[in-house]
Parts: sequence; C-alpha cells; structure tokens
Amino acid sequence: MIGSRRTGAHEDEAAPHWPRLGDGERPRVLIEHPDPVGQQVLAEAFRARGYEALTCGGPLAHGAAMTHCPILMGDPCPAVDGADVVVSSLQAGQGIEARVIQGLVADPIGPPLLLEATGWQLAQADLAGPVEARCYPFQSPDRVVDRVGRLLDETASE
Repeated sequence: MIGSRRTGAHEDEAAPHWPRLGDGERPRVLIEHPDPVGQQVLAEAFRARGYEALTCGGPLAHGAAMTHCPILMGDPCPAVDGADVVVSSLQAGQGIEARVIQGLVADPIGPPLLLEATGWQLAQADLAGPVEARCYPFQSPDRVVDRVGRLLDETASE
C-alpha cells in the first residue's frame, strides 16, 4: 500500500471517485482546484510522472448546491478516501471551501494534504491538524509533484 487509502469508500455519483484497483498500484493524487484549467495543468504534470490523478472542483463546482460535496454533508468522500495525497487549491480561509479544508485536516486517518495558501489565509483558517502549506500560488506543477513525492516518502517512513 502506498499511502493511507481506506477500503470500502462510499460510492457517491455526485463526487468523483477512483476506479477500483488493488493496493500497490501507482500513487494516487486528488487535485482539488476550483479552476478547470488549473486542474488539468496539475493533473497532466502528475500523470507525466507516473501518478494517477483525479480532479475535483470543490464544493462550488456544482453551483450553489453544496449537497454534492460529501465532506460538507458529514459523509466520507470516495475521492479523498482513495487518494494517497490531496493537493488542494481551495481557499483555506473563506466560506464553504474552508469547511472542506477543515474537514480534510481534522480527519485523523485521511491522506496527507498539500495546501496552496498564503500565510494570511492560514491565519484566517481554523485548521486543527497537520497540514503542509505552500505559498500561493503554486510556482510550477513540477515543483508541486516533487513536493508530493517527498511528502509520500515522509509518510511512508513514519
């Protein structure tokens, strides 16, 4: 097993989910980015380096309907549960996106989180748990992929 993937993730048709694969497959990264272009740029960088990548636009991707985000509904998210690491560009200090980030960080058995945020955004957020924060914006997709590789190595050695 590469990361801390959970087995038995719930299937929710509104949320993205991973195809069923056995443990030991390529590392899986969930990219949460509100901009579809940003999602694709990061996903292509990860796939070029041998990762599986799944993208999610966050709770606002479906308009005002927050019911499409299982985390906001207090349910497990199959996209998060199947990931080895989550890379998020959701706003840590603003509204419902902040609630998603808080839910990810508060989960004691969730995957590691690499969060794109400024120091100011982190100061505004109420994050009770470990989070790896990088300055906004992510400088280059390759640097994000490199940091995720190091984060997975650190997680595996714990």
